[in-house]
Amino acid sequence: MILDVIDRTELVRETRVDAPYFLSEGRRVARLVDRIRHAGVEFVSVGGKDGIGAVWAPKRLTRAYAAPGEPASPYLQPYDILEYLPTARSHLSNRRTNLPLYQVEPGTILQTCSGRNLGPLVVADQYLSSFVHSHDLLRLWIEDVDLRFYVQAFLATQPGQAILRRSKTGSVVDHISVEHLEAVELPLLPGIVQQVAGLARRAFTLRQAARMTLSEARKRFDAAHGVELPQRSLARGWSLQAQVLAHWGRVDAAYFDPGVHHAVQALRGRSGVRLDTLAKVVKPAGRYKTIYVEQEYGRPILSGRQLLQWRPVGLKHIAPAALADPQRYQLEQGWIVYPADGRVEGRLGTPVMVTATRDGWLASGHVGRLIPENASPGFLYLALSSAVVQAQLSARACGSVVDSVYPGDVETIVVPAPHGDAYDDVTDAWRAFDEAERCESEAYAILLAALEEYEPTPTQL
Repeated sequence: MILDVIDRTELVRETRVDAPYFLSEGRRVARLVDRIRHAGVEFVSVGGKDGIGAVWAPKRLTRAYAAPGEPASPYLQPYDILEYLPTARSHLSNRRTNLPLYQVEPGTILQTCSGRNLGPLVVADQYLSSFVHSHDLLRLWIEDVDLRFYVQAFLATQPGQAILRRSKTGSVVDHISVEHLEAVELPLLPGIVQQVAGLARRAFTLRQAARMTLSEARKRFDAAHGVELPQRSLARGWSLQAQVLAHWGRVDAAYFDPGVHHAVQALRGRSGVRLDTLAKVVKPAGRYKTIYVEQEYGRPILSGRQLLQWRPVGLKHIAPAALADPQRYQLEQGWIVYPADGRVEGRLGTPVMVTATRDGWLASGHVGRLIPENASPGFLYLALSSAVVQAQLSARACGSVVDSVYPGDVETIVVPAPHGDAYDDVTDAWRAFDEAERCESEAYAILLAALEEYEPTPTQL
């Protein structure tokens, strides 16, 4: 049961008495803000004339995609910024795009401003600043570093998200504007500003270092094995004998891409091995009832998209009764997991290492698992990340509306042969993601505990 204390003057002012209206998250946060103000706590405006920061958004981005061989910059879609290690789905032409408008400096707060899950935000780090970003991200720059990370942490909490969404507009797609964000006022809760900012800043530093480590490790891994995908115009086409199609039982062109074929042959020539000699490939079959419950009554279950996010957006918890055999869907620390259903041009096959925080979590049947047997988790992560292996995954995908890769296809993928490296730097980077999440969670807990001091205690009439 949800209880709250409503002042009678509010009932009179609103001329209504229905509980759902007064117990909505927006109304509850509005009353909480009023109580904090009445307690004499200092408030700051996020932007505007007297604000602590500058808020802006570039004009609508006209995406001019780069042609093969044209100078280009990697482009991220708005919600890609929430992933552990975002990768560009496409590249924009340097000559036909006004790039400076859509690049960001490290330290800029990027606020998602449209969509069903409007609200999540991040502070851009060195890694994110190497990409071009959409106009659908509001930019917020706060010069004072402590205030920057305090604001970022506050807006990431449930009350902060409710404050952001209170002013959203839109008939079909929710949206907030520069003016909405500028008008947001946040309390500087006594005694915790620097503590919260310090934790949020440490999380930022850890995540930035982990991203740079993984990015460099990927480059070194690909360079060490020396196999690249040939740059060939697919528009020129190629020919195949009819018996080849009959042998493989497929007629989709991507499966027979000659560039992928030649790269795989080159990899075999360098002692490449099948993936199933290094790991067990698992993808749970069958469906389950989606009986979602509150957090305290169920277990967290990740979709393929949430799998890639360090703080899953819209995370669901499933009732124990919904799964006849929960063990089939359970994740274990050290496994490499990837979205096995989706779109080839999206995130299909993008690997993630399961860390201690998610040990024992569940993942849907749309998630594939690599269980290490004859290779370290660090090696398997880099192998699945490599360009040649990703190309093989894409070529093996099938489906009319939703693309899928099945265990039987993934097992036959050729990967570089493992050698003596322990890949401890890769494992340490994933542990750093875990530590960053712990720091952020601690910051949010401190903020929520401070806010609770201003909540009245409901009295029983």
